[in-house]
Amino acid sequence: MNSNCNEKKILFVMRSATHFNYFASIHKALIERGFKVISLFHRILPKAVPLLEAFKAKYPNFEYREAIGREDRWVGTLFLERVLASNRRYIMVKHQSEYYRDRYRKFLPQLWQKMFNNFFGRFIIKSRFFGFVLNMIERTVPADKKIIEDIKNINPDFVLASPVNRRFLSSDTEYLKAAKALNIPNAIPVMTWDNLTTKGLFTVHPQMLFAWNKAHFNEAIEHHHIDSKTIKIIGAPVFDEWFNYLKPKNSREEFCAQNGLDARHPIVTYLGSSNNIAKDETWLIADLRKGLNASSDERLRNTQIIVRPHPANYEIYDSIANELGIFILPKKGTLPNTESALQFFSDTLNHSLATAGVNTSAMIDAIIVGRPVIAVVTEKYQKTQSEAQHFRQLVDGDVLEMAKGAPEFVNVLSKLLDGHDARIEKRKSFVRDFVRPRGLNISAGEAVAMEIESQISKIKN
Repeated sequence: MNSNCNEKKILFVMRSATHFNYFASIHKALIERGFKVISLFHRILPKAVPLLEAFKAKYPNFEYREAIGREDRWVGTLFLERVLASNRRYIMVKHQSEYYRDRYRKFLPQLWQKMFNNFFGRFIIKSRFFGFVLNMIERTVPADKKIIEDIKNINPDFVLASPVNRRFLSSDTEYLKAAKALNIPNAIPVMTWDNLTTKGLFTVHPQMLFAWNKAHFNEAIEHHHIDSKTIKIIGAPVFDEWFNYLKPKNSREEFCAQNGLDARHPIVTYLGSSNNIAKDETWLIADLRKGLNASSDERLRNTQIIVRPHPANYEIYDSIANELGIFILPKKGTLPNTESALQFFSDTLNHSLATAGVNTSAMIDAIIVGRPVIAVVTEKYQKTQSEAQHFRQLVDGDVLEMAKGAPEFVNVLSKLLDGHDARIEKRKSFVRDFVRPRGLNISAGEAVAMEIESQISKIKN
């Protein structure tokens, strides 16, 4: 524990500096409560530095640097154990998407891939004994000595690490393992909507898990065997900033004039998916445009489609950039991780009649702002859409307008244009239950800070 009672320190270890935005609200809440926060990253890409420096300028009690990587003789053993354990989870849990299962299996050595693809091999892998062996390896391999020394030098009161379940050895997992060896209070804050179901296994269990909501609570138990008594539901940190940008900055006329749209006609924003979900969905957008053009309703024919690209999958839209009635904004895609970027996204959503897409967390952004979301269901994306457990959370919450292809999409829009928004109350309930379960006025960042303060207080008393 930190020997200086006047300086409370939090060590926060993340896989990549590009993940900082997912937890910015936690950093902010902790610093505003008097903590010094030291963030370590397994890697710091140059593009992440401006955001980190901007945050540091605003919050001087924040420091960051690269973490120490594990390089001892146990690296190969741990890598194989963790990738085997993660792949084992995919065949142990029911109703898993074949896409995510097969994607993770590719990280296995060829011999083990054959084992997983063989009936007798799967029988052995699914056995309790095999699971026991994997668990014993993780428990037996000691924490890295250099990382232990690094934590001792920092001398934190509490250690946070995330995501802790990605492939290959990452510093976030190793620092959590070391924190446990040093008996320092620790926790994993869940990073993303789908992190518990489409990624790897938590082979190192934290003292506490900060889950977004009840859905995450259940997934942590089912997929990762986390003790329910250690799970704290705190809300979704990545969406905290949205509650400061619920209204547009610019009027509809100003927004349209600045971006080449016609303020007299309706706007629908298509929310682009990542490459993993839909590699190239331009064909689907073109179909929706054709469906609108073929309508007998002039309002629908004049409806403009804004395509908001996923920031890691924006090049595909060049092929439809010049189509009449389709606008790519922003052209190269961007995360809503700065004030200007978040405000532009807010303006885009607020001036849209509705949003549409296949499967993306931006659907939750739209729901928070209050916009209807039309899920365009297609057989082509079934494995990453209707079969994906995280997408089914939206379906089960009954917050989506489901449309099988362009004709149903046009029909849904027609009803919305007539003022029939049947799921407005469902969306409000979803925000309360899924995004802000502790109350609309309590951010996830604040909830985490309160839990950490409470834990530290118990230890000191």
